[in-house]
Amino acid sequence: VVCLWPSYQSLYDVARSIGADVTLVELREENRWAVSASAIEYAIRKNTKLVIINAPHNPTGSMPDHDTWRTIVKTVEDSGAILFADEVYRLLEHGDVVPLNAGAASSPRAISLGSVSKAFGLAGVRIGWIATRDAAILRSLETYKDYTTICASAPAEILAIIALTNWSSIVSGQKAIVSANLKLWEAFMSDHEPLFRWVRPTGGSVGFPQWLGEGSVDEFAENAVQEAGVMVLPSSVFRHGNPRAAMTNNFRVGLGRKSFPSAIDRLGSHVRARYG
Repeated sequence: VVCLWPSYQSLYDVARSIGADVTLVELREENRWAVSASAIEYAIRKNTKLVIINAPHNPTGSMPDHDTWRTIVKTVEDSGAILFADEVYRLLEHGDVVPLNAGAASSPRAISLGSVSKAFGLAGVRIGWIATRDAAILRSLETYKDYTTICASAPAEILAIIALTNWSSIVSGQKAIVSANLKLWEAFMSDHEPLFRWVRPTGGSVGFPQWLGEGSVDEFAENAVQEAGVMVLPSSVFRHGNPRAAMTNNFRVGLGRKSFPSAIDRLGSHVRARYG
C-alpha cells in the first residue's frame, strides 16, 4: 500500500493492522505540500495493491493540479494497483479552484470515499459512501460491511438524504464559513508576525501553519489549550505514523466552525499575553 504522509491515521494504520506493508510518500512544506506523480511512481512496487490519495489533503489543505491528478491516475492504472481517493473534503475548494474529477469517475477500478461530515457540515451524522465502477470491488465491500455495520441509524440516514438533496445550498454555506475563517486566520498571522507562517491551503477546512515562536509546537499547543481553551493539533500527533520523519513545528488548524471567530479572539489574547 502507498499512502501520503502526514495524513489521517486510519488511511495507513488500518492497512498496517491487517499486515500490509505501507510505503509513505512524505509531503514537504518546501514543496508547498504538493504531491508529485513521480513520487507516487517511485513508491509503487511490483506487489503494490493500493495507492491512497487524500485530496483536498488533511492536514495541509493541498491539492494536486488537474494535470498532476490525471498523471497520478494513469500511473496507478498502469501499475495494476487500485487508486483509493479519499475525497471527504471535496467540494470545499477555495476561491475559483475547480474540484478534481472524482477518483471513481477517473478510472474504471478506482474507489472514491465520500462523507457528509465535512463539505455538508454533518460530522455527527456519520454517514458516508464508497463509489467505484468495479462491480467485483463493490460486491466485496458490501459483503465485508455486513460484518461491521449492517445498517446505519435511520435518523442519520434521513438527515443525510436531506443534505444530499439540498447539497448545493448546504455546500455553499459551508464554503462561506471556511472562506471567512480563512481570512480571519490570515489576518491573525499578519497581526502576530513573525510567529507564524504557512502555505495557504487550496481546499478543505484545515490548514497546517508553522509555529516560529519560542519553544516547540507541542509547548505552543499545550499552552493554547490550557490557557486559552483553544485546541490545535501539533505535528507530533501526525508523526505517530512515521516516527523516522523529521520533526517540524507545524500544527493543524480547523477552519470549518462558526465558533472560529471566538476561538481566534481567545488565541490572539493568549499569544499577546505570553509571546508579546
